[in-house]
Amino acid sequence: MFTISDNRIADELVKAFDRGVDVRIISDNEKMNDIGSDIQYLWDKGLSVKIDMSPYHMHHKFMIVDEQRVITGFYNWTKSAAQYNHENTVIIESEELSRRFSDMFSELWETCVFLDENNTSLDEKLG
Repeated sequence: MFTISDNRIADELVKAFDRGVDVRIISDNEKMNDIGSDIQYLWDKGLSVKIDMSPYHMHHKFMIVDEQRVITGFYNWTKSAAQYNHENTVIIESEELSRRFSDMFSELWETCVFLDENNTSLDEKLG
């Protein structure tokens, strides 16, 4: 997800994680330091978070659910998107597309910086 700053979405991700759902997040390195970013909060709650450290934006906006659904579109997970902006989300029920998005996620996951299990903060990790 390019950016996450809607606390309601972040809280739902934490609730899913607390129920035992495997929640893994990749976000853009520049967006994680935005005012209101929930990336550090999600990391502090124990979720697996990786950051794209390329010189370009990790601008994807998708979620894979139960290997059967893909939620995608132009919707940023921000309070502004929910309340003010004109953005869209599409929910696709397809195991085939879910697998393709999952393959893309796996490729991204391998190239991004993992926030380690020693609970190193983002500030410490990125220096």
